[in-house]
Amino acid sequence: MKGAGNFVKNSAPWLKELKGIEKLDLQDPFIRLVTGGFLAYAAGDAFGVPFEFAPRRKVEEITLLEKKDGWPLGGVSDDTLLSLLTIQALKENDNSVAAVTFLSLLRSQIPNLRGLGPTTRAALGLPVKESERESIGNTNGAMMRTSLVGLAFNSDRAKERRDCVTALAKVTHTKQPAIDCALALSAAMSLASNMNGKASLIQLNSAVIQELKEIDSELLESFIDFNPISWSSPNEGIPLNPAITLKAVLFTVAKASDCASAYSIACSLGGDTDTVAALSGSLYCVWQDAFYELIEIPWLQEIDWAELETLSDSVQVINAKRNR
Repeated sequence: MKGAGNFVKNSAPWLKELKGIEKLDLQDPFIRLVTGGFLAYAAGDAFGVPFEFAPRRKVEEITLLEKKDGWPLGGVSDDTLLSLLTIQALKENDNSVAAVTFLSLLRSQIPNLRGLGPTTRAALGLPVKESERESIGNTNGAMMRTSLVGLAFNSDRAKERRDCVTALAKVTHTKQPAIDCALALSAAMSLASNMNGKASLIQLNSAVIQELKEIDSELLESFIDFNPISWSSPNEGIPLNPAITLKAVLFTVAKASDCASAYSIACSLGGDTDTVAALSGSLYCVWQDAFYELIEIPWLQEIDWAELETLSDSVQVINAKRNR
């Protein structure tokens, strides 16, 4: 039966808070895959917020959705909201128009955005801490909000994907490493969405390396010999640096045994945990086609799904773009 009404009622009643979820055809494999990617992203974001730039903890100590002072339990950060705004801009066929649309949507949503990073704040003309000025334009924010765009393109539409991601990334991020990492992760997302849960870890990692080769990125050398399984994360945690964030995501996905463990591993790395958990969770869920596994995580019912008003519509936007 088309629509998710019965599924929500019988299997995941907490999803009834999500506007428009009943209109999604979860029997369609691609719709289900994209829905899982979006849900996993938002879940990782909300899960990672309490651990962001806090003292590092062991993986086994990180299993539940925790409270952060001054933050609503289960509330997502700007990571999810900016990603959804980016996807909404894909309704425009022209990339330059989509970029302008995103910036307009961004400005209109400033009051609703929690935890804006320095690059986005600078793009909006908002105050930036002196200690963060050096990182403006070269943070992981471009990768953070365009990764899900990769789901809108089959692997044989690589040029279209690159043009689209680049245009949307450049609205806020002007430095090439930030754009290159956005392209690399979108390539991994695209590959994962094509393989129906059958891509190997080697193929996933190779998608990133091949993308860096294709765009002649200066980051290629640091990824050629990168082994996600044996990589050692910085002791001080994952910074806003896009290349280190990308390696942290690949490491997390490689080490995870299921969706829940991906979130725990990501947060155990310390630093920018909400971004790493969001990106890792979504990539893992798409890579493993793990929608049904994802929704079994008990603490997902504690997330404030009601505030994600455009999530279901964004799934439809991705589907429409994919099938254009």
